[in-house]
Amino acid sequence: MKNGLLIITLILIVKSLLGQQFTDLYGDYFGQTPPGDTPMIFAPEIISKNTLEHSAAIFSSDGNEVYWVSRENQEARLTIWRMIKINNQWTKPEVFNPLGDSINHFDPFITSNGEKIYFGADTKGNTDIWFIEKQGINWNKPQRLNSSVNTLDGQCQASLTTDGTLYYLDHRTTNTNWTCDIVKSRFKNGEYLRSDTLPECINSGASMDWTPFIAPDNSYLLFSSQRGQNYGDLYISFHDIHTDKWLEPINLGEPINTGSQETFPAVSPDGRYLFFTRWTDEENDMDIYWVSTKFIDRLRKKSMAEK
Repeated sequence: MKNGLLIITLILIVKSLLGQQFTDLYGDYFGQTPPGDTPMIFAPEIISKNTLEHSAAIFSSDGNEVYWVSRENQEARLTIWRMIKINNQWTKPEVFNPLGDSINHFDPFITSNGEKIYFGADTKGNTDIWFIEKQGINWNKPQRLNSSVNTLDGQCQASLTTDGTLYYLDHRTTNTNWTCDIVKSRFKNGEYLRSDTLPECINSGASMDWTPFIAPDNSYLLFSSQRGQNYGDLYISFHDIHTDKWLEPINLGEPINTGSQETFPAVSPDGRYLFFTRWTDEENDMDIYWVSTKFIDRLRKKSMAEK
């Protein structure tokens, strides 16, 4: 009898602790201590767990929703998760059910009005860019972008400016290799136009120039690249409005870039934090990190001085 009561007591304690992990999450960014110039793991044991996080933390402009991608292991399906802040309190993580669960879903991007989410999906053996639009409190059926964006090659990793210009990854497979380029497509008369490939300073010819994030005002582009024999570092390129050209990308350097692989950069809607993922081979793990964006102004001055 005593043993039975002890077991029940332990179960109740564990349940209480597990519940507390989420019911005590309040305020902006779950009430966490904001990072400085050194990246910190974002939301450990809440979002960044012993799973493979395969995107940045993508917040809505009002800060009341967050989306991210996670998978249990390398072979598991990619799934978009979300949490919602209601009355300043965050809900538990849940799968974003409006997309269904039969295929891989990844690379979420929320428009500034919070009414539309762009994402990637595996369909018919290829990756395409889709969107889903909110109507009231419900979500409409997902729609695939037109053929000017989604070609026979694979497309994913959408990021948009406030004027609707779409930056994304176009990847092609040949008999000998697999390459990734960052391209953009302008929105005109209700549809996206045929894409333009960004210049060679962005698309270096390395096997991977990918995971683009475009500033809402088109002033800078963050992306990951394997140029220079690195495993995957984050870079930033600034847009010169006087010449309408992209300037030579700058490696973000330490402590953001390490000997591990850094990918999926995304700046929070308030402009204060950079989110990104870091892969560590030793631990076979991929977590989301965040860091202050103060480095952007410093690198902007450096880039403009060197142009």
